[in-house]
Amino acid sequence: MKTIFITSLVAVATPLGAWAQANPANNNPNRFSLGARFVLNFKADFSRSGGAAASSNPGPATGGGIDRTYDDGYVRVDSSGNDGGLTWNWGYQNSGQVVGDTLQFHSTLTTSPSAISGATDDPQMGLELTCQRVLGELGTSGKAR
Repeated sequence: MKTIFITSLVAVATPLGAWAQANPANNNPNRFSLGARFVLNFKADFSRSGGAAASSNPGPATGGGIDRTYDDGYVRVDSSGNDGGLTWNWGYQNSGQVVGDTLQFHSTLTTSPSAISGATDDPQMGLELTCQRVLGELGTSGKAR
């Protein structure tokens, strides 16, 4: 089995070496390459990442009688206890939130770091495309003057 592998390797490597010597050097400053990449026994640990906390938490989606704070405004219980289901104690940040005869408030929630603590995965494969540019060369060029 080893002799078949070595014979195959020599059969492939010999013409490649001859081809590389026969072709002149490429003077193009741009170099592109495409190659396969394999990842084995990948493990990631996110337990120490801080993550971004929610900037506001307005509370449950339904129900009244509680103060609600949003990213771009607030709605609070007024001195009457929101008599009739209405309040005068509210505020918003910009006129873009006024749509018709309603106000739109927004709140962004993020996933807590404890929800994603770590991951391991089976072997993965992919492609890597690289692009390089030669900006210049330093030193002597080797040409006789």
